[in-house]
Amino acid sequence: MKKPLAVLIILSLPILAFSQRPNADKAIPESVLSLNQGIYMNIEEFLTNSPSIQYYFEVHNYLSDYYIHPEERNEYVLSFHDDMGYRKILGAREIWGYCDGESVFVSFQGKPYELVHLGAISVVRYHQHYHRTTIAQILSLYALGHTVVSMERTQDLLFHLGTDSVIIPTSRNIRRLISDDAELYSDYQHERNMDYFERNLVYLQKYNEKYPLVINETGIFVAEPPSNNDLVEKQPL
Repeated sequence: MKKPLAVLIILSLPILAFSQRPNADKAIPESVLSLNQGIYMNIEEFLTNSPSIQYYFEVHNYLSDYYIHPEERNEYVLSFHDDMGYRKILGAREIWGYCDGESVFVSFQGKPYELVHLGAISVVRYHQHYHRTTIAQILSLYALGHTVVSMERTQDLLFHLGTDSVIIPTSRNIRRLISDDAELYSDYQHERNMDYFERNLVYLQKYNEKYPLVINETGIFVAEPPSNNDLVEKQPL
């Protein structure tokens, strides 16, 4: 039987600066856990690496009429064929997320956020590909010609594994995230040698160091920090 692997996740400084690292390592290396491709209906299916829908599926960009059905707006849908050959479609807001065999995507507000850093406090990233608007194109016809320029922008958010919640990385929200650890939160409050941005990143890193992930054949879970008794070397009787 494979021994559990304790995976220590370190949050690097650039992650909240909305920057893209095209050659970054996978959030979950295959050498640590081979992800099963499929659609997750809840976080437990992700944590146990057991998507309930394991048919081959396709991702389609989709925008419903926001003005007619704003509450039903999905920015993408997934389609697959079941055992009977019937085509099924699931909207972004009907699922927790999915794995394409390489990366995990968390569905949030109708958008697929890629899991780019895995930890007790993880980081998810939305890649938005879009073209210049029609008005912008018309205004620049004579200067730039008729070419529509493709662009990409990204948005990084925090994801708390314990509460299954996606969080905007503001200073206030980061304080709330680490406040469940009284000792760490006290150190955060009394830290005066860093600006607020550096302090937030450093203490997110400290939090993940204190609560590392354990990944084994049964899944992913957050380890408890060692107790004082565990830290004291036991003397022989």
